[in-house]
Amino acid sequence: MYLNILKKDLKRKKTMNIILLLFIALAAMFVSSSVNNIIAVTGGLDYYFGKAGITDYFAATMSKSLTEDIKTTLDNSDNVESYGIEPVIYLSSGNVFYNGEKTDKISNTSFIMPCDKMQITYFDADNNPIRSVEKGKVLISCGLMKDAGMSVGDKIEIKIGSTKKSFEIAGNFKDAALGSKIMYMIRFMVNPEDYADFSADSDAGLYDGSLCYIKSNDVNALDKELSDIDSGILFMCTKATLKFTYIMNMIVACILLVVSVCLILISFAAMSFTITFTLNEEFREIGVMKAIGINNTKIRGLYIVKYIALSVIGSVIGFFAGIPFGNMMLESISQEMVIGSESSYFVNILCSLGVVAVITLFCFSCTAKIKKYSPIDAVRSGETGERFHKKGILRIGKSRLDTVSFLAANDVLSSPKRYAIIMLAFTLCLSLVIIIANTANTLKSGQLINYLGMVESDVYYSDDVKLMECISADGEKKMVDLLAKTEKELADNDMPAHCSCEILFKVNVGYKDNICKISAFKGYGTTADEYVYIEGSAPQNADEIAITEITADKLGAKIGDLVTIKWHSGEKKYIISALYTSLNNLGEGIRLNENADADFVNTQGAMAAQIDFNDNPNSEEIQKRIEKLKDILNCDKIRTSSEYVSEIIRVSETLDSVKMLVIVISMIIALLVTALIERSFIEKEKGEIAMLKAIGFKTGAVIKRDTIRLMLASVISSVIAVLISTPLTKLVINPIMGMMGATNGVIYEIAPTEVFLLYPIMMIAATTLTAFLTSLYSAKIKAADASNIE
Repeated sequence: MYLNILKKDLKRKKTMNIILLLFIALAAMFVSSSVNNIIAVTGGLDYYFGKAGITDYFAATMSKSLTEDIKTTLDNSDNVESYGIEPVIYLSSGNVFYNGEKTDKISNTSFIMPCDKMQITYFDADNNPIRSVEKGKVLISCGLMKDAGMSVGDKIEIKIGSTKKSFEIAGNFKDAALGSKIMYMIRFMVNPEDYADFSADSDAGLYDGSLCYIKSNDVNALDKELSDIDSGILFMCTKATLKFTYIMNMIVACILLVVSVCLILISFAAMSFTITFTLNEEFREIGVMKAIGINNTKIRGLYIVKYIALSVIGSVIGFFAGIPFGNMMLESISQEMVIGSESSYFVNILCSLGVVAVITLFCFSCTAKIKKYSPIDAVRSGETGERFHKKGILRIGKSRLDTVSFLAANDVLSSPKRYAIIMLAFTLCLSLVIIIANTANTLKSGQLINYLGMVESDVYYSDDVKLMECISADGEKKMVDLLAKTEKELADNDMPAHCSCEILFKVNVGYKDNICKISAFKGYGTTADEYVYIEGSAPQNADEIAITEITADKLGAKIGDLVTIKWHSGEKKYIISALYTSLNNLGEGIRLNENADADFVNTQGAMAAQIDFNDNPNSEEIQKRIEKLKDILNCDKIRTSSEYVSEIIRVSETLDSVKMLVIVISMIIALLVTALIERSFIEKEKGEIAMLKAIGFKTGAVIKRDTIRLMLASVISSVIAVLISTPLTKLVINPIMGMMGATNGVIYEIAPTEVFLLYPIMMIAATTLTAFLTSLYSAKIKAADASNIE
């Protein structure tokens, strides 16, 4: 019996059932693929780190003498079980040449290393462990190969001091320790003999360093021990922190999971509408079944069996579609990580079964309305004949709308419950698009520069060779001279400007019993009051500092407390005057006053130099000047604030791709919902449409009425989505920003034309067109059909 009923129902309502099936299949596909991807990234990190042999603690140094100091500390530490050291030579853009030119993809934290000193396992593009590198060839971190457009077989040249060697690119490799988007420290792995030639050069000693991999029984105690070493440690962290640097790889998977949840909600909305519509349409059948003694449970079972069948078929389709779709989503991540996929099919099956279970339970709850029906409903045509409220809100006598438009508007406004589900689906679709757009626009916005510990400027340029020269004991004078020289060059070329630069110092900061090594920022050419603070006031004196909220929590300090900073020349006391947030160094940092004495022996590095033109040029003029500056300053790494932010954050391109994917999916969902709803309306309103035609309404007028109804619903939904999009963006994205260091969130970049016009118009246009095309079906209904109304 159930099977026969199912067959008849599926044949009778093909369009509605196909659309519902597509919703369920899409939901199952997105849920299974996104959950599997999140598991692959989170659980996969443990798998990846385990295969790579990542140790409990990691430290990077920038001097040979400091390497010896660390060795001594580790040899005498009770907190160290074992350790290994990889020798490296640091490089800048002036050391690497591709196609005969310097590449602007190389930063001053890139380095060259020999393959025979590997302390962890590195993997090639096919996830095979790297054992050796042939002489004359080089393996490059996968991030650079992709960004610089390099290919296997291409030639690059590396020059250190007077030693210059040509290498053939043998491929790329995956680096578990430093290969994440946040770290992005480029490695060049070469044969030991080639490395020995560079190491023997007298200038190589200036950039000698090491990477230390340490197995520890107490990482907190070890952290304090290493913090006591005077200076020169570029970076040090625990294994947990290294894992955290892969958070960017989770963004796509998390966004897809949000899309999946929205898809399920929309599927629920569509099913709720369909079930309610079906029950209202079949009131006679339900009344007759009750009259002959069939109980509520069995009647509900007749309807639920259909949705169980649809959910099973849809979930099976979603399961198989989710495997290649998930692999496609994981492709960019798998280029940077070794991902274990042993449990992927099991996860997909589990998620598909979960979709079946959730949909079945939801459908069971929706059929509860059957309990309210009685045999008398079959006689009264499902109506009680009583109504104690006005049918409509609008009055045709007072309305300036034409008759058809009035009918459409009055129908929407007088039946809010009927259109609530439709508008919920449209609102979710558009809100999702706007949230992704706001996030993508923010992460490549020049305004985000404030959260990177810098001030907004017209142009940012990175001459790694010149900046590296400032990282020395007498670096302060070199930095001041460099900025003054740059200003003179610009003035001589009719572009008078003010130049500035942020210098980073690695220092030990202590408060009570807490000691940690933190990056301190000092601006040259700027004042402390130019930066953004969330609490307190900017450091006004040389003995005042501002610290990030994460640093304050780590030290257990607050505004007004006195902390100790250990410089190479000695300890100094500073008063905390303000708190701020930062996306640099995972949210840790200190801001020094511009008059503070900073010991350049503690220098860790420098941010891009900044240029502010005195005549306040517009964006078009700035782009023209950037091209001139490349020749004047002999530097290719010159960009605007938004370009510089995109370079540092390194996820804007990925989010743009995700945004396009979400736009396409949202439009498809809107089209399906519109087609489903309009087809349902026509099915339910056959008698009304026939009556309209009988009293003189043309088919075109009926189509116009149906189109306007759903267009109006999409307009209302678009207005709601636009109004709630910013709060929703903060609700969804602020926790992610908080994990990156911006604990108070960020100011989101809202593109008015894109958010308030483009996407709503796209949604309204897609909905209107689909409603029009679907409503053409009403042409099959004739005026003579009015005689069939019961």
